[in-house]
Formats: sequence, C-alpha cells, structure tokens
Amino acid sequence: MTSRNQILSAIRQQAVPDTALPDLSTESFQTFPDPVAQFQLMVTQVGGTTHEIESLSQMADYLDMPTALDSQRVVSLVDGFPGNLALDEISQPAELNQLELAVLPGQFGVAENGAVWICDRGVSQRAVWFLAEHLVLVVSRSKILQNMHAAYHFLDSDRSGFGDPQFGCFISGPSKTADIEQSLVIGAQGPTQHTVFVWSGE
Repeated sequence: MTSRNQILSAIRQQAVPDTALPDLSTESFQTFPDPVAQFQLMVTQVGGTTHEIESLSQMADYLDMPTALDSQRVVSLVDGFPGNLALDEISQPAELNQLELAVLPGQFGVAENGAVWICDRGVSQRAVWFLAEHLVLVVSRSKILQNMHAAYHFLDSDRSGFGDPQFGCFISGPSKTADIEQSLVIGAQGPTQHTVFVWSGE
C-alpha cells in the first residue's frame, strides 16, 4: 500500500458523526432602522458612490451624459439609459477591452455590507461586470434587504439566483486588494469606480 493510500484509508476510518444544521428561525439577526441609509453608508465605506433618484433619467446628470457617449465605450442594460455598444453583438469578452462605463441592473442590495446581487439573466457577456472601468448598478429602493441572512432567504425562495440563471454573485464596491504590504489599492483587478443608484421604481 502506498503512502497516499495509507493516508486516505486512515482518513476514511475517522468517520465524523452527522450534525444537524442549526435552526435559524428563532435567531435575531442585525437589522437597521433605515436600511436604505445603511446601505448607502456601506457602499461609501467600501469605496463606492451612491445616489438616490426618483427617475432613471436622473442618472444622466450624475454620469455626465451625453458627453460620455461621445468619448467612451458605454454598455447599458437599463431601460431609458443610452449606450453606444450593444452587448448582444459581443461574441468574445476580449471585445469589451477599454469599456469605460457599464450601467447594469442589480437584483437587490444588502444594507449590512453594501453588496448588490447581480445575475446573468438577459446578460450575454457576464465579463461586463468585471471589465468595465466604471461599473454602475441600479437597485430598487424596495429591494434593499437588511442583512445577508435575508438575502440568502430571498435567493432560496425566489430562485432568482440559483439554477436559473446560470451565474450570480454579490458585488460590493470597486475591485480592491491589500495583499501587498497591506496597502489598499482600488481597481487592482476590475472596475476602478463603482456607483449604485437607488431608485424608487421597481
């Protein structure tokens, strides 16, 4: 018997008894009197920017449109907001090189940490979230959840994040790293800017 097989055999003999999952129905999780305000605070603290808007048309003022359309490559999947690059016509992620601005819908936000859940329903190139220099997410005010427990409960009940579509993840702020000498670098592997618009519609 090889050393590898001896190790694996020893591991198999150390059977760990099954442990029931904890009952979370009676747990008290962190909540906030004003989840929208808390969400905006957390987005700011993780390096992003956030604005409350009543209409999607207001985004143009904050994003300096249409000036950006004249000099930048812009993808938009938000109704009523202009873009000049059709994502459905992109066949390879490499074609998103030098994408300056991506305006995309978020499914919901989490007040606890400023995260936004995104999924690839209706998005032909999932790389768009990670290759744009400036990532803009739009989230409905009514879909700001209190905490991650509520977020996973929503995903489990709504099934909008698992199974269909094929991809989803939480995004919180611009890309960042502090691996080298504990020095925080913004935009190390992805978007250098991150903006979340919280709007009153659905």
